[in-house]
Amino acid sequence: MAKEFERAGLPTVLVTALAPLAKRTGANRIVTGVAMSYPCGDPFLSSAEEGELRRKIVETAFEALQTEVDGPTIFTPNFKWSGVLPPSHPSSGKSGAATESRHG
Repeated sequence: MAKEFERAGLPTVLVTALAPLAKRTGANRIVTGVAMSYPCGDPFLSSAEEGELRRKIVETAFEALQTEVDGPTIFTPNFKWSGVLPPSHPSSGKSGAATESRHG
């Protein structure tokens, strides 16, 4: 859908945890999200930390909207992620322990 909006002259931003896939499909402005289950938040952070994370994602999306691009471009916000995946996530194992950490 983002590509169709772009063709109509409306700049769009796609926020996703699957940025490489979005790039391969041709989305022009891609903002890296947190995790597939929570692309725009992290329930394992404190309320204040999650608010800051969400603010950074939205600010990055606004910057991406204002940036002229010639094709798929990934914008990565500088955010703190807890590194915790929900227990239902296939990669988290039985304990739901941290399996990855992204700090910028």
